[in-house]
Amino acid sequence: NQAEDDDDVIVRLYEATGGSVDATLSLNFPVAAVSEADLMENVLTGLDVVDGAVRLSFTPFEIKTLRLELGA
Repeated sequence: NQAEDDDDVIVRLYEATGGSVDATLSLNFPVAAVSEADLMENVLTGLDVVDGAVRLSFTPFEIKTLRLELGA
């Protein structure tokens, strides 16, 4: 989905099985930055993008909101 206040892309991910898990989100388009955000889409922390992918860790049933700034 598009962010409420600009052209960033909002992605919501969740852990649905009740376990802790590490995951990798592969991005098939250029991004300038990826940040973890709260449910109101406010940036919390920047995340590292390495070779077009972002590594994430989830606790049981955790919801994560990512804000992707499109670009190079």
